[in-house]
Amino acid sequence: MPPKKPQIKRSGPLDSVDPRAALDEFARLLEVANQLAWKRNFPELDAWESEVKIALSRFYGGDSEEYARFDAIWFRPGMYYSGQPDKDFIDAFQHGIQQARMFLTSRKRDWEARTSASTPTRRAIVANPKDVFVVHGHDHGIKETVARFLSKVGLSPIILHEQPDEGRTIIEKFEHHAYVSFAIVIFSKDDLGVAVNGLPKDKPIESALRPRARQNVVLELGYFMGALGRKNVRAIVEDGVETPSDFSGVLYIPFDAADGWRLKLVKELKSAGLQVDANAAFD
Repeated sequence: MPPKKPQIKRSGPLDSVDPRAALDEFARLLEVANQLAWKRNFPELDAWESEVKIALSRFYGGDSEEYARFDAIWFRPGMYYSGQPDKDFIDAFQHGIQQARMFLTSRKRDWEARTSASTPTRRAIVANPKDVFVVHGHDHGIKETVARFLSKVGLSPIILHEQPDEGRTIIEKFEHHAYVSFAIVIFSKDDLGVAVNGLPKDKPIESALRPRARQNVVLELGYFMGALGRKNVRAIVEDGVETPSDFSGVLYIPFDAADGWRLKLVKELKSAGLQVDANAAFD
């Protein structure tokens, strides 16, 4: 049986949401849903599901009724067995994607109504041009190195666990501090993993495991790609760590012992329009 869903705490959009941004995002996600067609190996479905959940967390909150409704949609059979025919998987996918399209269409119509009827009631939150959000995993050494470097060149690194909670949930705290000009995502060797179709048949499973970043790191990479655009997001990758193939267009900067990453990062920060003291970077 599927696990019980947590009790829903709230419904409706978050106060700080820009209706136009929400409308554009749900229109895009609905368009992707309309183009999805079933196939046996389906990384596109997983990537799209993640994007929808990121959007729902961003515009409604991870504890919202809207998030729970989408999370309850199944795109695969509820049970698996050896020799299971493709028809079971196809039927489950078609039923799930039909539900998802109806759900996204409803959300899109909600935001269309809000966009046409709304009038500005509060000042838009403007990002501080010096704020740079640093997404990290368990390697605090790399995190501190990157943060000190950003401070050295005149920027303000935002590290979530260093910010006050002020009674907020993690996702509320994240959303509050995510109004930044730029995001740096650190892929360090925190987890080990392997694709199911990459499992060795004649060797121990440990021989196939490869270093990966934490799941929250990949999730937040996707969030900032949607919120800031690819040109304002850079990933610093420790040697040997896998990078997600679905996030094409993101520039990955190798974290090398010779510190070549510093020069590359300065160039990318300047290219994105941030004011940095390049001379101080290498003093």
